Amino acid sequence: MIVLATTDPGQQTLNVTGAAFAGLGALFVLIGVLMLYWPRRIRRGKVQTTGTIVGYDYLRVQFTGVRWQPNSAPTPEPHPEVAFTTADGQQIQALSINTSSPKPGPVGGTVTVYYKPQKPQRFYVGSVRTKLTTLIAAVGCIAIGGLILFVGLSLLGG
Repeated sequence: MIVLATTDPGQQTLNVTGAAFAGLGALFVLIGVLMLYWPRRIRRGKVQTTGTIVGYDYLRVQFTGVRWQPNSAPTPEPHPEVAFTTADGQQIQALSINTSSPKPGPVGGTVTVYYKPQKPQRFYVGSVRTKLTTLIAAVGCIAIGGLILFVGLSLLGG
């Protein structure tokens, strides 16, 4: 039985600690679930194809919260320059709007490209390494969050 209102100072401390642990655990679980969901959301409405990395360069734009704007300062991480062919046969060679550390592959390597048919020059690059890293991080967050949540609920249960 969970008792939230009590006059015993020791039990009040356990209740506050348990609630804090439960909240923190729930937050970790939520972050882990969002990490699993977010890549799917990014790919929604986009066409998938394969491309070849032809180099790396620093993107000179910044996201203003609404749209991408030209910027004189380069991004901190290099973006892959990828060549690919769209579904309608258009040849594209441009910098990806996303970057990852570690790099998605060596120059000459193959990557998965996600683009909107209306603007194929603005595309995302996906890689097995990036997907695996995200999966491991998400599962770790869910596992740690579940453990912290369990401890918190146990403290609340007294």
